[in-house]
Amino acid sequence: MPHSASPSSDVPPDSPGAPLYCPPPTSDSLSEVFGTDIQRFVPEEREWILKAYTLAETNHRGVKRLSGEPYIVHPVAVAKLLMEQGLDWKAVCAALLHDLVEDTTITYEQIKATFPDPIADLVGGVTKISSLHFSSKHEEQTENLRKMIFAMARDVRVILIKLADRLHNMQTLQHLPAVKQRRIARSTMDIYAPLAHRLGIYRIKSELEDLSMRYLYPEAYYDLRTQIAAKKTDRETHIQESVAFLQARLKESNIDATVSGRPKHFWSIFQKMRTQKLSFDEIYDLNALRVICNTRSECYEILGIIHSIWKPVPEHFSDYIALPKENFYQSIHTKVLGLGAQMTEIQIRTWEMHRVAEEGIAAHWKYKEGRKSDAEFEKKLAWVRQMLDLADSGGAGELLHDLKQDIFDDKVFCFTPGGDVVEMQRGSNILDFAYRIHTDLGHRCIGAKIKNQFVPLRTELKMGDVVEIVTSKTPHPSSDWLKIITTPRARAKIKHWLKQRDYGGNVQLGRDMLLKGLTRAGLHKSAVEINATLEKHLANFHARSIDDLLSEVGFGGIPVGLLVARFLPPPVARPLPKPSATTPESESGKKTDTPAILVDGLPGTLTRIAQCCRPQPGDPISGVVTRGRGISIHNSQCSYLSRWLTQSPNFIARMVPVSWSSGTVSAMKEVGVRVTAQDRTGILRDVTDAISSLNIMIVASTSRSDQRRSQAILRFSVLVQNNGQLNVLLNRLGEIPDIVQAIRDDKFH
Repeated sequence: MPHSASPSSDVPPDSPGAPLYCPPPTSDSLSEVFGTDIQRFVPEEREWILKAYTLAETNHRGVKRLSGEPYIVHPVAVAKLLMEQGLDWKAVCAALLHDLVEDTTITYEQIKATFPDPIADLVGGVTKISSLHFSSKHEEQTENLRKMIFAMARDVRVILIKLADRLHNMQTLQHLPAVKQRRIARSTMDIYAPLAHRLGIYRIKSELEDLSMRYLYPEAYYDLRTQIAAKKTDRETHIQESVAFLQARLKESNIDATVSGRPKHFWSIFQKMRTQKLSFDEIYDLNALRVICNTRSECYEILGIIHSIWKPVPEHFSDYIALPKENFYQSIHTKVLGLGAQMTEIQIRTWEMHRVAEEGIAAHWKYKEGRKSDAEFEKKLAWVRQMLDLADSGGAGELLHDLKQDIFDDKVFCFTPGGDVVEMQRGSNILDFAYRIHTDLGHRCIGAKIKNQFVPLRTELKMGDVVEIVTSKTPHPSSDWLKIITTPRARAKIKHWLKQRDYGGNVQLGRDMLLKGLTRAGLHKSAVEINATLEKHLANFHARSIDDLLSEVGFGGIPVGLLVARFLPPPVARPLPKPSATTPESESGKKTDTPAILVDGLPGTLTRIAQCCRPQPGDPISGVVTRGRGISIHNSQCSYLSRWLTQSPNFIARMVPVSWSSGTVSAMKEVGVRVTAQDRTGILRDVTDAISSLNIMIVASTSRSDQRRSQAILRFSVLVQNNGQLNVLLNRLGEIPDIVQAIRDDKFH
């Protein structure tokens, strides 16, 4: 609905979709919260930002982060990062509100009724999917990424908010348990840093990589930091002398340019040491300079001056001004033997190129804002559209693989007969090239001419090739082409064509598979009931119609078990079990209350709980096929599971989708809690009172004193209804004076 009224005109809601009531703000000055950046917004925009801040502060009040800070510190920090990038007031409002739907009772509909469009859609784009139960952390991560890509294709501000959110989380990651630190750092290194790189936001990309390295390779990180610090004085002296020397030579040539030292980031140094098998003492190019001038012609004039005073290293020269990167990064990179014959890297760019290099797509967004149409901006978003193709065509396993391939692979530059430059992944072939130019050209491709010689589809492209595609009159993709192509874009286009060609058959096959799956699960549904359930879950599977959903099942893009699981009855509440010192056992000595597990949405498969992580009902779980012992059920965040997936690429083939049965999830579960506190009289009483105040039952407890640190270590086994109640308990314990840390303890229950 349009928003023409003032933000202060809202009234308390009478329905879930009514506008929200926002209490009077606790601060009269936004500058106290956001600093001077807030002043660039006009009064009406500041009023909306104040309203968003007030709503967020009110609903997050009383909640603390693990650092002990009020939770509102996080959304404010995300909003500040966006202000620094120059984003508009709607993006700032969405940043302030981005955790409300996920962490509070505020709904998307309420935000949409209260704030102007598209603020609610921006919030929805960065909100994790919570309404579905995933068989593994990998699947959950993939589906949340897919959801974000679809939202980002509609509005690029979604990814800018998400990157700022992830950056602040990484900046405060030291307060989380070690297992979570590594998991979050891994997803940051694998997904968010490459996304920032692909969108040209190099400042955020570099910081995300360095922060991730700190937790993924801690020994290497701190060792590298120590060695760099040891040479800091010599390096800074050399850079200062180089800057002064080059600045003077440019002034002699009447060129107005700024020369400065450029920091080399830890991750880039570490990567070079690993790939080239070098020690730190063998890295000779830690010295780096940047020259920023006014015009493109001056860039080449400065390059000539630099090569005239310092000897260039020929194999280390790249002209990204003549051949910009796909994210529109432009600079000249050269490496020279500088002062004292020390290896020195130099970047040369204009001020406009520098702005784009630092801000990436955010720089383009600021110039697009307020325009009805901007062809240049749409061109810069072309890669986002390609990502949408990947998200729309690949399965859970393929999406992350394809995104990493599209982001990380080295590039080769080829040319069309008309002289246009085409950037391709190294290893690409003729068929990849055809699909890169145009989808229809790819569908009709039969080969190509390179140097007037006909070459087949599989021919690998080389740097500088001039490629003329040879076509047939009609399209003829086949499933065999999927074995030829190497690029995610081409794979997505071929799959889409094959789906459309076999659409009717896939729909019928998908329907037959669903009916058989329902029968095996003991679910007998009429056609009307089946269609009603499928219609309800279309959005969850990103399908436009029931036939599209069934076609995806028939094609193999969606496991039929995931569809069958949507037909299972809702959880039935069970009475709270009475605590007992021992677990009830049958005459055979085996436990009789083993949690029920659904494998691929269906019960009846032999399963066992992994003892390394002992997941509890309601925890995210993953299944691993074992030899002769059925399916081993792990917590999806299990460190052993993460290690196996990292060390063995083939291990994922043993993974199967699993979930708790509805009755198991609804039951009470026993979990361990570990509390570390400053040792003082009454601390045990304060902790047990806090647990009792939430009507949470203590099954067992131990305590000990760490005299060296003057700390008390308290461990409890408690009965909770779900992870939400456990999080409330941990937050409540964290509010007690002298509590250092309150965390879940899977080794004690």
